[in-house]
Amino acid sequence: MKKFLTFILIITAVSLAACDNNSTSQNSETKTQSAQSTQTKTETKTPPPATAEIEAPESIAMLCADFSNGNSDLNIKKYELGYSSELTPEILLEGLSNLTGLDFIADITLTQMGILVDWKNESTLIANLDDREQKEDFHFFDAESMRWFMMDSLYRTLLENFDEEIFYSMNGEKELAFEELYPTKTFPINIPYMGSPFYFNHADGRGHIYNEDEASSYLMSMLEENGYDMNDTAIVVDESGGDAWFGDMAVWYFTQGMNTSSKFTAEKYFAVTYDWEIWAYDTANEEWTLWN
Repeated sequence: MKKFLTFILIITAVSLAACDNNSTSQNSETKTQSAQSTQTKTETKTPPPATAEIEAPESIAMLCADFSNGNSDLNIKKYELGYSSELTPEILLEGLSNLTGLDFIADITLTQMGILVDWKNESTLIANLDDREQKEDFHFFDAESMRWFMMDSLYRTLLENFDEEIFYSMNGEKELAFEELYPTKTFPINIPYMGSPFYFNHADGRGHIYNEDEASSYLMSMLEENGYDMNDTAIVVDESGGDAWFGDMAVWYFTQGMNTSSKFTAEKYFAVTYDWEIWAYDTANEEWTLWN
């Protein structure tokens, strides 16, 4: 009987061990499948990052920051500006605004004479600095140095990229004028901007010639001082030259000659610049020479 009970116990123990092993194996397989499923889900949720494509600019323009402030020893720093498609003055205005932190806001018009820049009231040039935060490399302590910087920088930038005469106006093509600015505070719309060194070099209070009548009167007075008898000679506007350009300046062309009741006989040709210079045309050498 004892032997029979012992045999039953052995069989039971073996059966339990087999069940336990089978359960452990099933649990292990279930865990493995669960881990594999989790791993598969994780890999699906986190795909490798995509690589962003950055377009390189098609062309490079040049921005000029002009710190000369009237000094003939120019202090100009240049910065590259990438752009695509066609370069326009508006792109350069935006580039200067981003570079300096100042608001270069203006309307641009391309004319036969060159580029007309009509500064807007909301530009920093007109509105002034106020309490705006300034960039470290473009910090100004007064309105005058800021204004010369803005006018010079846009002037140099446009010349660098377009090689055209630059004219300034404000608020609907009115004459650009400031309450205070040394050495000049007005910039006629029909005279090209020349850069601050030019205005500082001519800070003698004489001003400029801005119209044909004044140029004609000045030429006549200088001819009289040099011995011309104006009873027998006269000057007339040379319509072929008109209000044209002479070097970097606006000029008026005149013809001087003998004037009788029957006819006018041309003898000499003169050009009067808005900077009070008189040039004479040498017909033999076909060139202009400074006369006064």
